[in-house]
Amino acid sequence: MWDNYKKALNERKERLNNAWEELGNIAANKFVDEAKKETTLQKLVKTGNYRGSWTSDIIKKGKDTVVKCINNAEYASHLEWGHEIVYHTGSKAKGTYKEVRTKRKTQGRFVGRTAIKRTRQYISGTVKKLMRKIFI
Repeated sequence: MWDNYKKALNERKERLNNAWEELGNIAANKFVDEAKKETTLQKLVKTGNYRGSWTSDIIKKGKDTVVKCINNAEYASHLEWGHEIVYHTGSKAKGTYKEVRTKRKTQGRFVGRTAIKRTRQYISGTVKKLMRKIFI
């Protein structure tokens, strides 16, 4: 009798481990989809480089699974968080170069933050479904 319980417990443990791995894959794919969708909704697409640069990596750290969300576009941080506007006048060669800092800033668009927020909401419902499959 106890052998049956032990066997059932080990099966659930294995299914739980597989579920966490599946959840990491779902979260990674969902994040990229949400980031690309938000980029399009905010009309940040000119060449498609920013939208196409959204990626995610799944990193295993012991028993933990971490989803790393990345945009490799050179200017991604400026779009995400905003930046100060700086004008340049003159010429370096002629010695008249001058950097003019303004108090104006571009507003951040927070595409990554929005995508992470939506992914978390989606994943919380997915976790409940996966747990029901395993334990009920």
